[in-house]
Amino acid sequence: MTRRLPDWRDRLDAEIQRKALCAFAWGLNDCCLFACDLVRAMTGRDYAEAFRGRYSTPIGAARALRNVAGVSSLPDLVDKLAAQEPWEEISPDVAASGDWTLAAGTHGPTLAVRYGRLIATPGLSGVELLPASRALRAWIL
Repeated sequence: MTRRLPDWRDRLDAEIQRKALCAFAWGLNDCCLFACDLVRAMTGRDYAEAFRGRYSTPIGAARALRNVAGVSSLPDLVDKLAAQEPWEEISPDVAASGDWTLAAGTHGPTLAVRYGRLIATPGLSGVELLPASRALRAWIL
């Protein structure tokens, strides 16, 4: 389990506010990097370090998953990271603010972070807040 910094809530709020000004962009602010940026703000740990700067298109993201992580899908990437850490998988119903989620996004599975009663993920022009009921899986962070 990743250890959160003492002021993680303030850091999460600040990162959400910063991301509210960022449009979706492959390799800069896609679902993986968005969620990892929120987690980095809360913990100081960058789970996306190996991926940063390696792609700028959906095809490039798929190649990075395969070449960097050795997986073929976003759910496989999350499973691999969860096993390495290990993160504790929990029911999405009990996920709390700051926990990882794999959610049913507007365009398919999305890596996201629980934010209060909602799920935060990147939107086309900022942060998209989804109902918590869209969480498919969750992990304590």
